[in-house]
Formats: sequence, structure tokens, C-alpha cells
Amino acid sequence: MILSIFLSLFFTIGEQCTPIRTVRREYHKIENKEDLAHFISITKKNEKCNKIKPYYASAVMQQAKYAVWPGKKLKYFKEGKNLLEAFIEKNNEHIEAKYIRVLVQNNTPSFLNYDDNIQEDITFILKNIDDYKIDESYKKLILKNVRSVLKKEQQ
Repeated sequence: MILSIFLSLFFTIGEQCTPIRTVRREYHKIENKEDLAHFISITKKNEKCNKIKPYYASAVMQQAKYAVWPGKKLKYFKEGKNLLEAFIEKNNEHIEAKYIRVLVQNNTPSFLNYDDNIQEDITFILKNIDDYKIDESYKKLILKNVRSVLKKEQQ
């Protein structure tokens, strides 16, 4: 009995997620290949953490920017895109996932045809952000970035 309790506690502790605040902060600090590698190392070990999955998916896609071979670039892009789209399909009300998708689609080259959801995601975010339970400072950052994308789209 004691052994089963110990094992249960051990495996529960091993599955704890990196705090989402850390993930959010580090995501917005990615500026180069080294930053991206660091971010992936943080998020990859948290693959089971639902809140972190959209950030990880975006990081997988961002690897395409630093890949040399076109086939490898496309592989990273498709892998991350599939992860993000699958997550949103299962979690359609997840504002942060839609926010990440807005940022990704806004920065994706047009020939990849991955920009279909920008307007609907922005509308969803603007409509629902007030009720979303996150830090006010992060809400402000989301709104600032989304409005910037919206302004670009309207030009």
C-alpha cells in the first residue's frame, strides 16, 4: 500500500508542467535559433500540459526559419501546423491557441496558404478576452498584438 502511494506521488510529481507564465514570457523572447532551441527544450518536456501545447506547436513551426533544406523547412512547418490545428480542433474555445495561430499565420509566407483563420480568430479573441482568466498584463499583450495584426490586415 505504501509503495503504491509513493509510486503515485512520484509519477504525479514527474508530470508537473513548467509554469505557463514562464512559457508565455519565453515565447515572446524568441529572437534567434538559440532562443528557439531553449524554448523547445522547455516546452517539449511538457507535451502533456494542455496550456503549453499551442506554444510548442508554434516553436516546431518556427524551426523552419532556421532549416537549410526546403524539405526540412516544410517538414517542420507541417508538423507544427498539424499539432496546432489538432489542438484547436479539440479546444475550440482556447484563446491562447487562437492567439498563437494569429501570430503564426500573420508571419507565414503567403505561398504556404496558411492564413485562413486570422479574421475569425481575431474576432473570437476580441469578443472573449475579457472573460478569459489570465494575468491582465498578458491580456494587454494579446490585445496589443492582435490589434497590430488587425491593422495590418485592414491596410
